Amino acid sequence: MPLAAIDAKTRLLAVLGDPIGHSLSPAMHNLALEWLAEAGIPLNYRYLAFHVSPERLATTVRGLAAMGCRGFNATIPHKEALLPLMDGLTLEASQVGAVNTVIIDDNGKLSGHNTDVGGFVAAAQQEFGQPPTAGVAILLGAGGAARAVLAALPRLGIKQIIVVNRHQERAQTLIEQLAPTLPAIALRSASWQEVPSLLPDCQWLVNTTSIGLQGDTPEMALVRQTLQRMPTTAKIIDIVYGARPTPLLEQAMALGLACSDGLPMLVYQGAEAFERWTGQTMPSQKILQHLRQRIQSR
Repeated sequence: MPLAAIDAKTRLLAVLGDPIGHSLSPAMHNLALEWLAEAGIPLNYRYLAFHVSPERLATTVRGLAAMGCRGFNATIPHKEALLPLMDGLTLEASQVGAVNTVIIDDNGKLSGHNTDVGGFVAAAQQEFGQPPTAGVAILLGAGGAARAVLAALPRLGIKQIIVVNRHQERAQTLIEQLAPTLPAIALRSASWQEVPSLLPDCQWLVNTTSIGLQGDTPEMALVRQTLQRMPTTAKIIDIVYGARPTPLLEQAMALGLACSDGLPMLVYQGAEAFERWTGQTMPSQKILQHLRQRIQSR
């Protein structure tokens, strides 16, 4: 069965960002719609990307609701700015303090969700099977992505988390903001210089910063050069993705450590949003393989 033709009943799905040209979300969601149609499940939706500057966000959101859009995703820099524009928030969105998925009901009411949390959990479970729960998790970074990962790690059974940031006071602020919403776990901040001494007890190392895409910074070099101190059972995730592994992932692979980039998280957070909008399950593994091939062929 072919993809449903665009007509007056077609519902819009979208992603808003600034910039947005790099986004894989349209390819992911439209491919899911196409494959579901081929499986005999036609859904009359189309997913588009829109470049929306911060000063136009509120107007755009009101316009999407007025037009009957079913919902949309948001990426940098809009996730936190969406909070006051919502009529309601899920527990995850309130906990993380960011919205990356919006559902618009038939009355134009906007419900703010955060599927990054569930996306990280699903990606870790799919990539690593039953991941280790003992030991320490080191979280590099204290920005928006770090908030979602910090909320997700306890759901994987992690009991000790150390947040590392170039400005340690920002890491401490993140901990203080999210600690009341997390289960009883050990939380503290640390400096980059402390990381080598922490690695022998580290079962999780998650990089949520853009360090590694910018060349070999002193901070990341320090981590990479001491990565061999990690247990052989440790898991490493760098949430950025591209045609080539980041230097962190290259070193992890050279040492034989289990590791993953951020593409699975992208797909699984998208799959959660897709199901909330359409009520149907995205063929996540098939989508992930397709996007991986697409990136590597660029």
